[in-house]
Amino acid sequence: MVGGVFFNIVLAALIYVMMLFTIGDEHLPVRNLEYGIEVGELGEELGLQTGDQIVAVNGGDPGYWSSMLQDFARGDVRKVEVMRNDSLVTIDVPEDFFGKIISSRGSNFIYVRFPFIVSELVDGDPAKQAGMQEGDRIKGIDAHETWSFAEFIRTIEDLPGKETTINH
Repeated sequence: MVGGVFFNIVLAALIYVMMLFTIGDEHLPVRNLEYGIEVGELGEELGLQTGDQIVAVNGGDPGYWSSMLQDFARGDVRKVEVMRNDSLVTIDVPEDFFGKIISSRGSNFIYVRFPFIVSELVDGDPAKQAGMQEGDRIKGIDAHETWSFAEFIRTIEDLPGKETTINH
């Protein structure tokens, strides 16, 4: 009788380990955001800037991205420390700020910043004719840095019909 109970416990542990191995951990630690954050209007209002690296929330480890966003939405975040151009910047979060996040449903606040990497080019495309290749990282338009796709779009929207140089 004890053998059956023991076998069930060992089998349950084995199934758990296999599930963890197969499914894995899908949480993104904030400290792993290599390119920092992308900031919307609400984030700018708070004093954040695109490219900021969040290093602390309420004086401690910011934890996982999804948990940190939930903390903001609940109004549990009072202070954010970011690295900005090699300087530590402390931002105090107003008590009523979480209400703005809730009313905006989290849009226009902060996002994970990803580099803009060309994944595919179309035959006859001017970018391809100019020598751009799949895998190229877009770094800017003329003198404007555009590390992310969102930054690229914001910059290119101001240049309709103008000849530009894409830095990659």
